[in-house]
Amino acid sequence: SIFDLGAQKLIDGSELDMKSIAGKPALAMNGLRGEGNSKGYKIALELHQAFGEKLEILLFPCDQFGGQELPADQAAEFCVKKGLPTNAPGCKMFAKSDMNGPSTHPIWALAKAKFPGCGTCIERVARAYHLLIAHTESPVVPVFSDVQWNFDGIFLFDKLGVPASRTSIRNAPT
Repeated sequence: SIFDLGAQKLIDGSELDMKSIAGKPALAMNGLRGEGNSKGYKIALELHQAFGEKLEILLFPCDQFGGQELPADQAAEFCVKKGLPTNAPGCKMFAKSDMNGPSTHPIWALAKAKFPGCGTCIERVARAYHLLIAHTESPVVPVFSDVQWNFDGIFLFDKLGVPASRTSIRNAPT
């Protein structure tokens, strides 16, 4: 559960004890760059306006996708200008974090382990090919859990802090 991950660093340098948001569903989003990708911000803002403190929106700026993220001080300011708080009930912005690799943020590691992403699509295609065309059992197909780009990893956690779903900006939550 994300609520068992202890204190996590926020963009303003403070720490959030993850147990302090226990009992509420949470939505984690990556990629908050300030270069005009307003669709992700719009989704986060609409969810925050609709659910307020009933849903914790966890925003994660990340420089792993083309280094497009604003510097930490500007990222928080940009977020606030868009109408999203960065350290208020219902919306938290974490310190810049890695979504992939050996330094993956623990929230993302937990979420990706439960919902590995596009690998499941590849597995289905491979299984269908082998069963329908090759008439053999499907070989082991690697699962690609890495977040591929900004707003590609959107994870919903239930009230117990357990990953419940994964989606992408290309298939935004409703």
